[in-house]
Amino acid sequence: MISDDTLTNLESNIDSITKYRDIDLVTRDDWGTITFESVKQHITYAIDTTSFLAQMPLKSLTDQAANELQSRMPAVAGLFARINDFSIEQGNASAARDQIAAEVKNTVEQMHATYSRWLPYLAYQRGDITRNIDQMEDAIRKANIHLDDAKRNQEQKLKVVNEIVDAAREAAASAGVATFTRAFDDEATKLADESKGWFKGIIGCSVVTVVAVVVLYFWPRLSPDANTWQIVRNTFTKASAIAVLFNGIVWLLAVFCGWAELAATAGR
Repeated sequence: MISDDTLTNLESNIDSITKYRDIDLVTRDDWGTITFESVKQHITYAIDTTSFLAQMPLKSLTDQAANELQSRMPAVAGLFARINDFSIEQGNASAARDQIAAEVKNTVEQMHATYSRWLPYLAYQRGDITRNIDQMEDAIRKANIHLDDAKRNQEQKLKVVNEIVDAAREAAASAGVATFTRAFDDEATKLADESKGWFKGIIGCSVVTVVAVVVLYFWPRLSPDANTWQIVRNTFTKASAIAVLFNGIVWLLAVFCGWAELAATAGR
């Protein structure tokens, strides 16, 4: 495992980088328009990842692993120191900035290659991976419980909705039957009243027909001298009048029967 001297040296190198957490290495007022914006992500990665490394169980490393981890730290710390001391008053400040930025990019990318080999191991040793797995499994269990509860709740709500729908259908059916029944009753009453009117018409027409038959039987009288043509004409005229009245009775009777049948049908 890691020796005390190697651990102390590693922690010292870590501090040489993390001390820049609160120092702006990208832009400053006295730099003006000259900034290190092009390597901002590299600077942030180096500081944040090294700060994360400081929280890992470094004692679980071997000397070889620790030396590999800190192999790029002095170079990165030196570049950060150069940025911190950077001034635009020096000759050709833009070229100096570009040179430092290129070195930062190259060195931090090499640091990333080294960190990526050891940070997962340290995270596992600290229990982050196991804890995350446990938390994920616990979250899945809780999600399944909530899902089952939601399904049961949904089924209960669906049952209630179906009961409401059935009740609404029954109520609508009852209301519809009552409405149609009332409408049929009203129609039956109307038809019955109209059939009574036609019946009265039949009676009236029948009375008129009887009166006409009696009157025509006695009037007009034929003279004893009437010839055959006069007798035929008189008889035909009387028969025609009686036939028209009788036909009216038949027609009124037919209409009355029709209305009476409709009234009876609507009343059923």
